[in-house]
Amino acid sequence: TTSGGTYSATAPTLTNVGSTTVYYKVAKDGYTTKTGSYTCTMNAKAMTVSASDKSKVYDGSALTCSVSVSVPNSGATIKYGTTSDTYDLTSAPTITNVADSKTIYYQVTGDNFTTKTGSFNCSITQANNPITIGGKVSATGTVTFPSGATATVSNASGGTLSVTTSDSNIATASVGSTTATSTTLTITAKAKGTATITVTSAATDNYKAGSATYAITINPGTITASASNETLTYNGSAQSCGSVTVSAPASGATVMYGTSSDSYTSSTPISKTDAGTYTIHYQVTATNYTTK
Repeated sequence: TTSGGTYSATAPTLTNVGSTTVYYKVAKDGYTTKTGSYTCTMNAKAMTVSASDKSKVYDGSALTCSVSVSVPNSGATIKYGTTSDTYDLTSAPTITNVADSKTIYYQVTGDNFTTKTGSFNCSITQANNPITIGGKVSATGTVTFPSGATATVSNASGGTLSVTTSDSNIATASVGSTTATSTTLTITAKAKGTATITVTSAATDNYKAGSATYAITINPGTITASASNETLTYNGSAQSCGSVTVSAPASGATVMYGTSSDSYTSSTPISKTDAGTYTIHYQVTATNYTTK
């Protein structure tokens, strides 16, 4: 392996990357000895590195942004960076939030292997909004006018809440807080009928915008009315046979009187002059209430 050195009958070998000059001598009786040299070179082998884009939907846990090396199967050194041509991280970066998404740069080195560099994208995408009303995306409820309803809004994303109603003449609604992760939805009945309340949670860094609904059915209210039997003494003059007292609704009811069933012709209590027993019939009506 040196000019003028000792020659061996065994050809030299190379194991690691590099080159060496090999000197040779060929001799045989009756022939002129031949000497010379040549270069023996061992080139670096290419690495096999897997570095594809990585992505997952936000779930609050970290995503490791790493590469894998299959050739060589051991001994390689991997470094990472978040700017081009800078590999200052000895461990794979991790990201947790959508805002953490970035391009990852890597460098893989190993003895007798060609250094491999490259980049890939590592990203977190927005999750669907988990908003619910009463634990459901589509809740329902039935009430009797004038009662309303309440339900708990779960707003885990923390998005700003807004409330709409399909028919404000039937029902209106509001939430206790537009920024809380848990708040109360209050539905106010305006009339009998059905309406759908929609609570929307605005998009945040990690969540898309989302909505949940509450379909409410408002049945007619129940009228509460009372009337007592009247006992009168004849005095020759017309005397009232008594009136109906309405306690629900507190106002707005209309009372009509009659002396035969299903015939209510007087808006004032019935009066009688002559002695006798009379049956007084009445009807109470009110908007959004069942007639009594």
